[in-house]
Amino acid sequence: MSTYVRRATQVTALAVVAIMAPGGAAWAAAQTTPSAPSAKCAKANRRVGAEEKWVAKSQAALERTEKASASCTTKPVCDRFAIKIREEQERKAKREARLAKLKAAAATACATP
Repeated sequence: MSTYVRRATQVTALAVVAIMAPGGAAWAAAQTTPSAPSAKCAKANRRVGAEEKWVAKSQAALERTEKASASCTTKPVCDRFAIKIREEQERKAKREARLAKLKAAAATACATP
């Protein structure tokens, strides 16, 4: 093989590498996807989701009870509704406090790799 052919081959190879290098880096960057969340993070997020559902159910129950209490006609019935409303409010407050703790735990679990 002559010197001319070897140099032409080297120049061509370098040109191909020079053209492909920027595209190759972009391709490699595009191929890197964020890793799946850890098992602890996924579990914490599931617990947060479940607790959010319970908070929503508590809110709906409270609204139903308040709506029903608007139509009470006798004092004993109104007293029972008042007790039920107070219990629902307490239950909702506990659920919201638990949700806040779970969100903090999920943030901690998901922040650490």
